[in-house]
Amino acid sequence: MSRTISSSVTGPVTLNPTTDNPLTITSTGTVTATGTVASVYGTGANWTVSNSGSVSAATADGFKLNGGATLTNNAGGVITSSGTHGGGLSVGAGIYIQNGSGNVTNNGSISGGGYGVALGGGGSVTNTSSITGGEDAVRISGGAGTISNSGTLAGTFDDTIGLFSGGSITNASGATITSSGTAGAAIYASSGGATNVNNSGNISATFHGVVIEGGGTVTNNAGATITGQNTGVFFKNVAGTVDNSGNISGTGTNGTGVYLMNNGSITNTSTGTISGLFFGAFLEGGAGTISNSGSISGATYDGIVLGLGGTVTNLAGGHISGGSTGVYVKYRAAGTVTNSGSISETGTSSTGVDLAGGGTLTNNAGGSITGGANGVFVGSSSTLATISMIGTISNAGNISGGKYDGIDLSKGGSVTNLSGGTITGVSNGVYVNTGASGAVTNTGNINSTGTAGAGIDLGGGGSVTNNTGGVITGAAFGVFTTGALGTVSNSGSISGSHGVDLAVGGSVTNNATGSITGQVAGVQMLVGAGTLVNTGHITATAGAGADIEGGGSVTNSAGGNITGSTIGVFMSGSANSVTNAGTLSGPTYAVDFTGSGTNRLIVDPTAVFVGKVAANSTAANTLELASGTGSIGGLGGIGSSFANFQTLAVDTGGSWTLTGTNGTTSVLDAGSLDVAGTLAATSIAFQGTTSALLIDNAATFGSNVGSSSYTGPQLQHFVSGDKVDLKNISSVGATFTYNATTGLLQVTNSLHQVATLDFQNSTLGIGSLQLASDGSAGTIVTLGSSTVSPPPPPLPAVAGADVEWQNGPGGVLAVWSMNGPQVVASNYVTVQGSVAEPSAAWSVAGLGDFNGDGTNDFLWRNQNGSMVDWTMNGSQISSLQTVTFGGSPVGPGSAWSVAGIGDFNGDGKDDILWRNTDNSLVDWTMNGSQVTSVQQVTIGGSAAAPSSSWSVAGIGDFNGDGNADVLWRNTNGSLVDWTMNGSQISSLQTVTLGGSAVAPDSSWSVVGIGDFNGDGKSDILWRNTNGTLMDWTMNGSQIASEQQVTLGGAPATPDFSWQIAQIGDFNGDGKSDILWRNTSGAMQEWEMNGAQIASSSPVTLQGSPVGPSNTWTTLAKPTDFV
Repeated sequence: MSRTISSSVTGPVTLNPTTDNPLTITSTGTVTATGTVASVYGTGANWTVSNSGSVSAATADGFKLNGGATLTNNAGGVITSSGTHGGGLSVGAGIYIQNGSGNVTNNGSISGGGYGVALGGGGSVTNTSSITGGEDAVRISGGAGTISNSGTLAGTFDDTIGLFSGGSITNASGATITSSGTAGAAIYASSGGATNVNNSGNISATFHGVVIEGGGTVTNNAGATITGQNTGVFFKNVAGTVDNSGNISGTGTNGTGVYLMNNGSITNTSTGTISGLFFGAFLEGGAGTISNSGSISGATYDGIVLGLGGTVTNLAGGHISGGSTGVYVKYRAAGTVTNSGSISETGTSSTGVDLAGGGTLTNNAGGSITGGANGVFVGSSSTLATISMIGTISNAGNISGGKYDGIDLSKGGSVTNLSGGTITGVSNGVYVNTGASGAVTNTGNINSTGTAGAGIDLGGGGSVTNNTGGVITGAAFGVFTTGALGTVSNSGSISGSHGVDLAVGGSVTNNATGSITGQVAGVQMLVGAGTLVNTGHITATAGAGADIEGGGSVTNSAGGNITGSTIGVFMSGSANSVTNAGTLSGPTYAVDFTGSGTNRLIVDPTAVFVGKVAANSTAANTLELASGTGSIGGLGGIGSSFANFQTLAVDTGGSWTLTGTNGTTSVLDAGSLDVAGTLAATSIAFQGTTSALLIDNAATFGSNVGSSSYTGPQLQHFVSGDKVDLKNISSVGATFTYNATTGLLQVTNSLHQVATLDFQNSTLGIGSLQLASDGSAGTIVTLGSSTVSPPPPPLPAVAGADVEWQNGPGGVLAVWSMNGPQVVASNYVTVQGSVAEPSAAWSVAGLGDFNGDGTNDFLWRNQNGSMVDWTMNGSQISSLQTVTFGGSPVGPGSAWSVAGIGDFNGDGKDDILWRNTDNSLVDWTMNGSQVTSVQQVTIGGSAAAPSSSWSVAGIGDFNGDGNADVLWRNTNGSLVDWTMNGSQISSLQTVTLGGSAVAPDSSWSVVGIGDFNGDGKSDILWRNTNGTLMDWTMNGSQIASEQQVTLGGAPATPDFSWQIAQIGDFNGDGKSDILWRNTSGAMQEWEMNGAQIASSSPVTLQGSPVGPSNTWTTLAKPTDFV
């Protein structure tokens, strides 16, 4: 049943749950209670109450409903309690609903000295009119609460709204939630649950606007206001989220707009404003996130503070400002700031963005960051910091510092200034503190406006890359690095009193589009070695273009220009080099080498020097002329264009003309040096094997030309392949005399022209000096065949064959004269008394008696194909001559190889059999070093060219006719004997035994050819992979006998640590013997009698066994029986 009250009733009214529910109080009804009891009290039911009248209580509650209730206070309805705050929920609440959910809708007036509405079991309050409380206007506990306000909620002592189990609050447009208490909040939500606040009206308090301890969200819509003197919004203990499109402010002396105590996020839209007299927004307890498109400001200190790192994104149109710092990230963690709007601070000693804990800053196009002291500061000096505090800055907008630096990385890091980006400071555009390394990449503008400033100052060294379009300027320095090595790469513009100054050295690369300009110096490196590579422009208007005083190198490439008002390039220090292919310019000196170090100037044919070049007079200085064709003059001492260079070098491929008067101490020539003027040099050292000295006027090449008292440059290391071109000495009737003692070569001709050259005997190459026409009007001097061949004294005759040795490629050579197993003489091979030591480019192609004097000669072949014959007399080279045909040097290409050496025509001189990769064969008939005929090997008039399956197994006179024959072997084992008559094959026969063809399998190989039985016919020595040795006694192509090699009647089978070194008649008995060599170095000689070993003895020298080290190898080929 229901109950209606429509008249005045004196309370308390106690409701019966069976008769009084629902309860209606009409507009004429009143309930008034005095004393300490509620005006209307009900228990035991979920109550439904509708009030349009008046309900009042003196010290207790207006309504106290136990069991839950739905209460509607209609328009005109008044519910009041005159109780005081602090007495509890039963004392002074307009409405108190407990032990069940309460739902209150108010369209009238509700007030209480303690609480306006108190819900002890959760529930909802919808207010369209007015609710006032001394303690709280609305208090909901015991369950989540929902508050919807479109009227007025007011608290006069503590909080206006108190939620103790979380919930939601909606404050509509035009609605107000206010707290006038000195310690309370307009909205307070305890840690009992998350709370979400959505405000479109006004929330204000004298202490905190909104305090939420259990997390949640605050949404402040456009036009809405949240104000607190201490904080506008305060999330305590648990992370919170704030979305603001209205106004949130902390208006008190210590006020903060939004304070997130334990992490969270803030989104401030384009219409939003967050402000505080202390801080605009303060986030700590975790890596918080702020996104701003509106305005965030802190009047006294910081616009935004991140206490434990996090992210700030300031979007286009967004503005963040602070009296001290726009954005401040504390030292405890790194932060990330992305700006497309404006970040500033209003003080004169503060910073736009301060990343004390390091981190990343991206300032996008249109973004602006300004500070009274520094635009951006990264790092901290705090001893509590535990992180590296490195900064990474990317800028496409504007960053400026009004007193100190545009950017200051106190602990190092990197700055990338993109196209359109500007970084400006008074002290420095970008500064990295002492001891920290920095890296700066610039495509925009970095500048310092102070009188002693630097565009970039790296206090701990590092790198600067200035791209095309990039500009770096400073009054004192464009770029300055100290504390450690600096690296600068420039394709843009750098300028300052010192364009670039690397105080402790490093490297500078100025590319083709790069410009470095200074007053005192374009580039300066005073301490520590420096490297400068320039393809652009480097200029100094009141000093040296490049001032390198710690040693190092300068490379000015083609197109490069280094200009100074006094000196183009100034070099000092222990060792310096300058390479120029562009232009070096200075009115006093283009290049000035000072100090006591050694210096090298490398000049490219395209080089231009405006001004003199001077090297110090106390060190070994080198002027090197690079590859290419060029000219240079004025080499000499003080006053010369190129002064105090003791050494002149020409690189491989270089062809240079010396013009005018020149003087150096030494000329190192690996290319072509053309002396068109005079050269006062003490020596010219030829390098490599293709160097050329071109002398335009032999009459001025030295003093006393044409006489024995000649003085001029000594020619050193002149070898085969080098040449001296006497360009004005005709080759007509040219002859010469050479004094091997003084080294003077005197040249004259039928025109009575004379020239003198001074060769250093100790370094003169192998060969004889010769003259030839240079193909024009001059005469060339080379090493080759000529009349100069000093005859050395003959060695005493010995009984047996010699053994020729070489100590590795390019090493010295030696000859053993043998008498059986005894080495009766062991001598180095010499020429004119000096030990012969060909370079590694030369190798022995074969040994043979090419001049018929009974002694083997050496046939040498160079990697370039040229060939030289050494005529031997024991260990002495009696003549050294280039192999010629028809008077011209011959040098078969790499497709040709020596297949064998032997006397194929029976003239007593060995000839050379060549084979091409196309299998064609050619016979060279020799007369010493001269090829008397070159003929293709033929049979029946047709060219013989066995396929690649055939190879030469050995050379020997198998039929005893005095002509060497050729033994061929096929990969299938077949054997063929060519009986030779010069280059003609007189017969071609298969090798047979007892009339049947023989074809040993691949386990057998030919290891030697020799006349082992002394019958005047060559025999064949075979060896099996099992060690067995077999002797074939030959009669032309027929095997007369086949016998195993024996010693004392037992087969001789040396293991494979033994190899045959040479076949020869070492004891002079007319029978070939075998010289063996072990991998240990030990040597053994077998004296043969057919297939029988007559004796086997170790090789000895003066009674002791000999065993050359493994670097030594014998040069004879055991299968060439010569």
